[in-house]
Amino acid sequence: MDEDNLSRATHQRRLQSIIRDLDSIARLLEQASTDSVRDEIKIVRNRLDSIEMQLEAPAKNLNE
Repeated sequence: MDEDNLSRATHQRRLQSIIRDLDSIARLLEQASTDSVRDEIKIVRNRLDSIEMQLEAPAKNLNE
């Protein structure tokens, strides 16, 4: 079980790192002047929010 928890923790840290990287990219792209890029960024941010909620849900279920 410890091996599973370690693997899960490592996987979750990697995903959180990817999310932070994508969030940084999104912030940089928001500085772009075109509306189409901003619209795409809104879509990406919504997807990131969804991913974050999905990442938190299993952790909440394990703690219950």
